[in-house]
Amino acid sequence: MTISTGLTQAADAVQAKSNKPTRQYYLDRAKEFGETFGTAKDSQIKFDLDCIAGAFHGAYSTDPNKNGAGRGDWVEAAEIYTRAAGSKTIFDTKKNGNKRLVSNAKKCMESGANPKWGKHFLQYVQDFVEFRQKVRAKDASVMKKLPAGKTAEDLDDAHNGLMRLLTALKKQATLLPENERNLYAFKTDKKEKDEVDLLEDARKLLLKSDDKSPQITAAVHSITQRLANIAKGQ
Repeated sequence: MTISTGLTQAADAVQAKSNKPTRQYYLDRAKEFGETFGTAKDSQIKFDLDCIAGAFHGAYSTDPNKNGAGRGDWVEAAEIYTRAAGSKTIFDTKKNGNKRLVSNAKKCMESGANPKWGKHFLQYVQDFVEFRQKVRAKDASVMKKLPAGKTAEDLDDAHNGLMRLLTALKKQATLLPENERNLYAFKTDKKEKDEVDLLEDARKLLLKSDDKSPQITAAVHSITQRLANIAKGQ
């Protein structure tokens, strides 16, 4: 059973054109995915996968100042995606929605460019995405291999699952084995939330609070700093 994803489409098209994919090719695709935002359910995951593939092939750089101070390729790709999705405002990387998109694009590019994952990392990610899609389709080849207590109804959004997997990999010396990797295709049980989930929940609650005291401000800053450190693998 062949399942088409943004990653396979990108790889196939690039191979047909050249052995060395270009940065512009991936930026053009970011625009295409942005244009389908709101009408296609998979535009976000395809954008994610292209960020991984682009960095893996060396088309995207992990230099945080590649396009000027504080404008890494993840900012460029995120802005193109957002503008294509219909945004007419100035692209502010500090705005909540944009900040998260830029952060996720950065996570994807840094993961794709990380040499410790080896030459089979794209296939590893592809297998994860295909596993989720097969579970969603209730394909018999995977339904008998689901983690204990998990069903197709427990699947997380494809984008969310991939982001959680990439975050988890930052703490690893080697790629997670298949059975552990595939767990990230499912929603996190409230009783099993990891540190990132708990910190993000706490931060959201504090930001919504009417209490703007120095203590609350300090708590938000502390949590934000911890999340940043986790994202850096510290």
